[in-house]
Amino acid sequence: RGQSDGRANARAAEQSTKQANAARAAGNAAASNYKGIVQRKIARQRQPRVQGKGRVVVGFTIAGHGGLSSLHIVRSSGRPDLDRVALNIVKRAAPFPKPPSGARRSWRQPITVGR
Repeated sequence: RGQSDGRANARAAEQSTKQANAARAAGNAAASNYKGIVQRKIARQRQPRVQGKGRVVVGFTIAGHGGLSSLHIVRSSGRPDLDRVALNIVKRAAPFPKPPSGARRSWRQPITVGR
């Protein structure tokens, strides 16, 4: 027995659209949450004791497998020893989880070094 008005096909198409939208929303959430995951992993790294204090902005790119593909100083603290510590913090945090589809892979992360 079929329905001549197409209600069954319309319901099936509507359900398929809802499932696709839910999957897209889940993908967007994963991409949005990735930033927090990366920042928490960096923040959890133990800092060595250094004299003085400074703020360094580190730029880095995360490869598709989660490793670092580039790492550099965007804005120096003015002290090479503090800049090196900031770079090492990001190196020790890697590898990161594999980036989800649509997630940002290039970062500029401010890091305060010293106490």
